Amino acid sequence: MKIGIIGSGNIGGTLGVLWAKAGHQVLFSSRHPDELVDLVNRAGASARAGMPREAAAFGDVVLISIPYVRCHRSAAIWLRIWQARSCWKRAIRIRRAMARWQSLH
Repeated sequence: MKIGIIGSGNIGGTLGVLWAKAGHQVLFSSRHPDELVDLVNRAGASARAGMPREAAAFGDVVLISIPYVRCHRSAAIWLRIWQARSCWKRAIRIRRAMARWQSLH
């Protein structure tokens, strides 16, 4: 599964490394993706870094992992990201991915 992570700090970074080591393709994102080199190296070959817009477009599933106090500053960015993608298509993909996951477990 392709997982985009918006906000690659303690929580997003840790989950992303675990998901990458479990075999998922992970795109870590940050406003400064060049600072994610060590994180990407820890995650392995199935991981890379990019901007938040790239993570939103990349993932079958997108984890938004930013501090709550920063959410209000990012509202305009999230609006542009989600307008660029159809939320309906995203919901269908998430449901399909969850169904696949449930059938494996």
